[in-house]
Amino acid sequence: MIAAARQSAQQARARTAEHLLAVRLDQLSGQNPTRDAKATASDSRAQRLAEYAARALPGEVVEA
Repeated sequence: MIAAARQSAQQARARTAEHLLAVRLDQLSGQNPTRDAKATASDSRAQRLAEYAARALPGEVVEA
């Protein structure tokens, strides 16, 4: 009876570990598109800020 309980517990631990690994892999695979989208948004934001920084301020004399 004790051996059966140990075997059952071991099987439960293995199933739990497999489930947790599968969940974590799903989380990690789901992060890549988000990270890429954030990088693209960040790049476009940096570009817009650079363009704004290059503009002359109102009342500022621009030398050509």
